[in-house]
Amino acid sequence: MQISDSLTNVKCAIHKNTPLIAISLHEQRENLRVLCSKCIKQYNFEYKDIIFIDDVIDSDENTFFENLPIQTQNQNLIKEIQQYFDSIDEDASFQSPLLTIQIFYEQFIKIMSETLNKSMKKILSNVDNIFLTKEKFLEVYNSIIQKQKLQEYASSIKKQDPQSFQNLNNLIQKMQQNKEANSTLLINTFNQFQKTQEKLQMKMANYYMEQALQQVENIEEYFFNQNSTYLNEILSDDKEPFNIKSQTVEQITKLINNKTNFCNEKFINEINNFLNQISSGLSKISTDQMFMQNKFPLEFNDLEQTQFDLVEDQINCLTKINNSLRIAKCPIDFQNIDYLQDQMIKKQNDLLKLNKNLIHEVQINIFGQIDKTFSCSFIKSKQDCYSITNQIIRRDSTNRIEIKQIKPGWQVQSYLEEAIDPFKKYLLRLQFDPFQTHQENYRFYIGIIEERFCDSKWLDSSPFLFSNNPISEFSFNKVKKGLNINHSDIRYNRNMRFLEFQMCLADKHLVIADYPECQNITEAEIEKFDRFPLEESYRLIIESESIQKIRIHHFSEVKQFV
Repeated sequence: MQISDSLTNVKCAIHKNTPLIAISLHEQRENLRVLCSKCIKQYNFEYKDIIFIDDVIDSDENTFFENLPIQTQNQNLIKEIQQYFDSIDEDASFQSPLLTIQIFYEQFIKIMSETLNKSMKKILSNVDNIFLTKEKFLEVYNSIIQKQKLQEYASSIKKQDPQSFQNLNNLIQKMQQNKEANSTLLINTFNQFQKTQEKLQMKMANYYMEQALQQVENIEEYFFNQNSTYLNEILSDDKEPFNIKSQTVEQITKLINNKTNFCNEKFINEINNFLNQISSGLSKISTDQMFMQNKFPLEFNDLEQTQFDLVEDQINCLTKINNSLRIAKCPIDFQNIDYLQDQMIKKQNDLLKLNKNLIHEVQINIFGQIDKTFSCSFIKSKQDCYSITNQIIRRDSTNRIEIKQIKPGWQVQSYLEEAIDPFKKYLLRLQFDPFQTHQENYRFYIGIIEERFCDSKWLDSSPFLFSNNPISEFSFNKVKKGLNINHSDIRYNRNMRFLEFQMCLADKHLVIADYPECQNITEAEIEKFDRFPLEESYRLIIESESIQKIRIHHFSEVKQFV
């Protein structure tokens, strides 16, 4: 062959008398981009890392190179593509899109000539955009490997053009850089080509003809099915893979696959496969307004099994209560009405507790806490005018709440805007700075108060509080560690001006301590919780006197107290 003979004129720079025969695709050997036979042997080049110059020059639009484009995924992809192309060339059943569509529509026209004639013209006029043909696949492939440039540079090497070596090296480097994207593009394009061939077997088209002769538009949509969009994507400069799955199919499958339906995987797969087969028809159904107004499906799939079991138990419990109610309406069962009422109340209370615990668990398990530092709000109490006029509540430069008194010597109080949930665990860290003239003559109270008394009673008259005031008769005084916070040795100590307050009424847990050392810990006496009916609504409240500034450093709901 004349071209091959000319190789003898191009000698290897390393092995002086040996002609160059191959191009290296190796990522780490840029200095050995064009090789002779001795280079290949000496440097142990594998077949997958080289491409022969003659093969490049002799290639045409139908030629595949087993190792181009350079890939990171399926290394046998080119071989599979070649085998697939060979099989469809030999198999007469794989006809061109144009001929297949013509045959189908000629049969259909006999039944619905006027309607289908218009549809056929529409499909035939767009066949090049709808279907990924062999020619278009080759166009994509040759574009990925830049075959024209590759041939040009390979030919220039034969002409001993010095620039051709650099051009070739740049081209291979670019292939290396884009190998991930090129591999993904080639896989997606090949998959689309296979889908084109499967579609051209006309199975679903015949199904529509037999089942719904009036659904001509469905057949058009079946052929289009967003393929033209995909082809435009892959043949453009921006070769991003396109997801063609029907949103309607996804929505229906998601509804069926709701965890509460307990459908097995086999059934879900069968339904999904069938829906995909008729997706072109389903695409006519809008999913924008598929649900009732202001209603959406409940999401259960992301729940842990224990959480889901709780929800299932609650639903079963409600069903039993409803059944009991129906039974109670029968005259023969009126004698059981008192028992049923007691059971309903008990079940409702159980459900309330389960609901609160479950919702709290779902929220808090994500991060271990729900930080409310920057979302919580405090409100001035209307107990007296000084709480309104002598304190300012605002956020500082870090967006944390500061409660400031304007003048010392007067009591003020404010409370958390959000009602306390007795089943949640709250953690509050606050720091206060007394007025300079009252470093050892200030008072603070922190605790809870019934919501109805927030604007009509002082906290220091409530039985549920901690205080540094030793004469406060209602303070919690059980010492867990160190000294009580109102002990004379520490009540005005600087270390006791940064405090951590923990609270969970359902767990009978109210604790206050210096933070972060926690050397002095005071907690609520257990017996006092008998005076906390959980059905009441409570607020966290702070009362102070001669404290210039109280800063809320941290406020959160936590999974566990440390």
